[in-house]
Amino acid sequence: MMLSGCYNLLLGNILIGVWEGLLVSWAFKVPRKRTIYLMIAGNYASMIVGMILIMAMGGYSALGWDSDVYAVRRQVALGAAASLGATLVVEWPFFILALKSCSRRLGKSVLANVLAQVASYAVLIPVAVAMGQFGVLTDVRIDPNVVSEAGEDATIFYTLPREDAVYRIRLNGTKREKIAALDRSKGWGNLCLMQEAATGKWNVCVDLDREVEVLLRDVALPMVPDVVQDANRPFSHMIVPRAVDKPIDYRPIAQRHWQVEMDWLNLIARDTKTGQEIRVGLDTQFATWLLNYPTVLPGDRVVFVANRQILLLDLNTRRLGAIAKGWEPIVIPNLRRTHDPQAPRGN
Repeated sequence: MMLSGCYNLLLGNILIGVWEGLLVSWAFKVPRKRTIYLMIAGNYASMIVGMILIMAMGGYSALGWDSDVYAVRRQVALGAAASLGATLVVEWPFFILALKSCSRRLGKSVLANVLAQVASYAVLIPVAVAMGQFGVLTDVRIDPNVVSEAGEDATIFYTLPREDAVYRIRLNGTKREKIAALDRSKGWGNLCLMQEAATGKWNVCVDLDREVEVLLRDVALPMVPDVVQDANRPFSHMIVPRAVDKPIDYRPIAQRHWQVEMDWLNLIARDTKTGQEIRVGLDTQFATWLLNYPTVLPGDRVVFVANRQILLLDLNTRRLGAIAKGWEPIVIPNLRRTHDPQAPRGN
């Protein structure tokens, strides 16, 4: 149950069944081949029942797609306990069948069930951690102070998934305000920054299917990050946050010893000076985070989205906190930061 992905889950059940069958056969002196087949069948039965229960509870959203970053540790612990408890109940009949030749079969089947599940979890949890599936619990410290201590070093423009509006907020989570309404009848588009060809000014826009709608004009952009694309007139350049891959990076080139990349499930940062690596992600059967829209600010701070929450990660202190509920953030460093001549500029 700890292995993510359909193929890993299907193959994993076979491997788990073999491991549990060998263990039970050795401990209780029952036929090995028959016990292995029963354990494999029990694991598939547990998987099917688990999927049915998840769907009956409202799908994966009920188990973690919209989870709060500050509740994730409790959620994972409860999910693991519930998973273990359900597995013990569903697979118990298979242990009864496996131990049919034993005296006091019911009592021994309970003991064999507990022994097999604990042994399986003892192997699977370290494997899942090594695969980076629990990086948010092992590589960083969840701390709301990382946000409150951030000051007003940046302004974040963002949307809410269930509301047709655009908001802005400071990096430290203060001064939240609605700045514009979105007309979704015109199409679904991403927030972006676009530069007017005639004036050179940058505007916050929404890039719709057939047109670009300006939401806020003349925003102060103290430095131009790496990701700048050519756009159609009347705009000369546009900045569109990438959902994954390389982030928008506002750091001076000389200060980029932390290299940051992102896929849909992991944010990976590597320190080229020390060789340290930070992996942020959560991918289990009872809680999964989808990560996207990374931006790196001066001071090695990363703003990104996980499960419709805008998060702030301080790479140097390994602290992670939530700024606000939101989506597709446009992050702009504030003017009070001095401009470094080595900072990258758009072409």
